Amino acid sequence: MQLSNIVNMTNVIVSGAKGRMGSLASSLIEKTEGFNLTARYDPNSTNEKGLTSVITDLPKSDLIVDFCPADSILDNCKYWIESYKNIIVGASGLLEDDRINLSNFLDEDQLLWIVPNFSIGAVLQKKWAIEASKYYQDISIVERHHTEKQDTPSGTSYDLAISLENMSSDISKGSIPVEAEDNILLGWETTIVNDIEIRSYRNDEYLAEHQVYLSSPYESFIIDHSSSDREAFTNGIKLAINKYNKLSGLCVGLELVI
Repeated sequence: MQLSNIVNMTNVIVSGAKGRMGSLASSLIEKTEGFNLTARYDPNSTNEKGLTSVITDLPKSDLIVDFCPADSILDNCKYWIESYKNIIVGASGLLEDDRINLSNFLDEDQLLWIVPNFSIGAVLQKKWAIEASKYYQDISIVERHHTEKQDTPSGTSYDLAISLENMSSDISKGSIPVEAEDNILLGWETTIVNDIEIRSYRNDEYLAEHQVYLSSPYESFIIDHSSSDREAFTNGIKLAINKYNKLSGLCVGLELVI
C-alpha cells in the first residue's frame, strides 16, 4: 500500500522558493495529497536549510514550478527545457519573442506553461477584457504593485496587452480617466505594449491591482481587479499543479484549464 502511494506521487521542484510566492507554492505543495516537494531551489540561498542554490544539483522531478525574479527566468527556462519535461512559470520576464524562441526547443510532449497570474479574478478580468475589446476601440491599463516587484510592467498587464487584438491607446487625448491619475499620484512609469499604454506604479500600499479602461466616443467601461493577500493565488496554483498533465507545448494563462 505504501509503495503504491509512492509510485503515484507527483514530484515537484519549486524554483525561487525563498521568495514569497515560492514559499507559498512550497507550503501548498507539501499539504496537497498526491504531491511530493522534491527540492526547493533559489539562487539567492546561502546554505539555508531545505534550500539549494546550485541548479545543477537538483534531482529528477515530474514538474518544475518557477517563481524566480524576472532577470533570471529566461536562463532558468533554457535549463529546465534541457533537463525536465514539465515547467510552470509563475514569474514575469518572458517577452513574446522569448516565448516563441523557447517553444522552438520544446519536445513534442514537453510543457512550458506561462501563468502570468494565479488569481482566478485576474483570469476572469482577462477574459472579460478580451470580450469587451470587440465593442471598444480605445484601451489603457493601470497596474499597481508593491515596491519589491522589480519588473515593469507586470507580467499580468503585459500578457493582457498582447492578448488584445485591434485595439490601441489614444495617447494624444489621454485615455486614462483623471480620477485614475489622481490615484496614481507621482512615480508611475509608462510602457507601450502592442500599441496599448500600460501605467505602472510601485507602492507598498498595494499587493497587486489591475484596471482596464475601455472607451468609445460615447461611453467608457472599467474592469477592476485587486488582490489584497497572496492567499488569493493558492486556488490557481493548486489548479495548475493538478491540471498541468492535460497540456503540452507552449501554453499561456491559467484560463486554459478554467
